[in-house]
Amino acid sequence: GLASGVVGLDYAFRVFLNATNASLVDAAMIFSYTPSRILGLESLIGSIEIGKKADLLVFDRDYFLRRVFINGREIPLKL
Repeated sequence: GLASGVVGLDYAFRVFLNATNASLVDAAMIFSYTPSRILGLESLIGSIEIGKKADLLVFDRDYFLRRVFINGREIPLKL
């Protein structure tokens, strides 16, 4: 049989941090840069650098999503 599930990135990030000894920096790399590298898009996305797309997620201290920016513009959250 097949099993699958759909969870938000913020939930997966929170669970990952709580279930591992990974640092916040390592977790951010795992959830952003690594997927962009696998897709061959690391020159465009996956880290904060001049010339890259300004897509950012802002979390609070408990790693709950608070703000989203796409192409440098804030997108209202639909909670």
